[in-house]
Amino acid sequence: MKTQHLGQHAETIATNYLLQKGYVILERNLHIHGYEIDIIAEIDQCLVVVEVKARSSKTYGTAREQLKIEQLKRIFSAFELWVQKKKLGHRSVRFDLIEYYPKEQKLIHVMDAFRE
Repeated sequence: MKTQHLGQHAETIATNYLLQKGYVILERNLHIHGYEIDIIAEIDQCLVVVEVKARSSKTYGTAREQLKIEQLKRIFSAFELWVQKKKLGHRSVRFDLIEYYPKEQKLIHVMDAFRE
């Protein structure tokens, strides 16, 4: 599976997983001022920003290990812009990571995976 298709497939799997767990999906594939957020969801009055990482194998490390600080900064910046646009200040926020490994059909949800 090509990298772009793998990413889209992983985001669909992650979205379905979150919906099954009771999350409300607010945004998916959000592009704002050159930044991207995979999923913004809500559960129990908490906004949840979700980065989805898929890897066809762990040969070069886990999906989590492939996240770079620059990418996290872009996610945080995009979220700040989105909150300003939607006027959603003063809400609790959590940044999660969902790792997906298609060969193993394995999804790992890491809640509160990174803090600014």
